[in-house]
Amino acid sequence: RVSPDKAAKTTSTIFPALLAILPPSTTPVLRQAVETALGLLIRHCITDAEILALVESDAAMVDGASDAGKTLQGVIELVSASLTSAQYAGPSLPHLLAVIRALFLRLRLRVPSTSSTAASALLQPLLTTLARLRTTHQFEWKRQLDEVLSTSIQVCGPAAFLEILPLELLPSAESQKKGGDWTGGRAFLLPLLKPAITNTSLEHFKSHFIPLSSSLFALAATAKAGERTLEAKIYDTLIDQIWALLPGYCTYATDVVTSFSLEFLNTLTTILYSTPSLRQPILRALQLLLSTTTSLASSQSPPELLFAQFGLTPADGRAALAHLSSLAPTVLG
Repeated sequence: RVSPDKAAKTTSTIFPALLAILPPSTTPVLRQAVETALGLLIRHCITDAEILALVESDAAMVDGASDAGKTLQGVIELVSASLTSAQYAGPSLPHLLAVIRALFLRLRLRVPSTSSTAASALLQPLLTTLARLRTTHQFEWKRQLDEVLSTSIQVCGPAAFLEILPLELLPSAESQKKGGDWTGGRAFLLPLLKPAITNTSLEHFKSHFIPLSSSLFALAATAKAGERTLEAKIYDTLIDQIWALLPGYCTYATDVVTSFSLEFLNTLTTILYSTPSLRQPILRALQLLLSTTTSLASSQSPPELLFAQFGLTPADGRAALAHLSSLAPTVLG
């Protein structure tokens, strides 16, 4: 922090040397010490200026990073290569995953020109590799890898995360004809999404998950009509998992005024009456929407501090409350 240039130069030499210690390490204590040291380098020696410089050079499709971003580029390339290397396939791998998690946390810095995080721009290939490993047969470090994926959802946000790793829950027309070929896509991501979603755009749930839920409802109904009980149960479970995400989308939602429309409210009301199994998550979501919006509107914290933390201010909270109040007669009526 005192000398960013010196920190970058030191990291570019020390980081590879430390990472190389992991594979031959024979004791858990040594591996843990290396993991901690690498995490500290990422946290304290990679500067905001370097992160933004690499994002800008990447966005401009510059061949190679600028001098200011070369250290970070080297770190990303090194951990990406190590992730698929046979050297790190044993006891070293959970420690490498912890280092990658630290990298995601460091790159949660928002890029002013796009409002997205640096991780969304710089770690897409790494995220794709992680998902591929997660679905590899007999992969033994799933819990540690899931922690990295969960962190990446928190850092990138569900919309950016699912753009990189779509759920692919709907079977193809060909698999529906054959029957039994569908593998479930990336359904394993749904339980990871639930605790990671908060303070994000409610519009994403409306545009992405409601149509997906409708398609799964139709597939479940077809399966039930065909007396394919197990298949119908799978679709019903996916629907439940999708609607379990709604409370997170309603917790400090960033776009209440534009997204919580009368049409959306009518959709929720219809589902409340028609599908008893979804009442609990919907009612919980409405409760969180009101409580977090009220909390924001009445907050005495400095607006600039709240905006830095949530992307919202008390004025936004008051505007959202006024909007929700305008919809109240519809509900009460």
